[in-house]
Amino acid sequence: MIENFFLVDFLALHILGDTIIQYLRTEKILKNGLLNL
Repeated sequence: MIENFFLVDFLALHILGDTIIQYLRTEKILKNGLLNL
């Protein structure tokens, strides 16, 4: 039971991390795009 909880927690953190990286990347691209206008 505890192992399953840790596995779910790990996956959730991994997905959250990927989402944050994607968001930061998108924000950076948008800022660069706005500066280039």
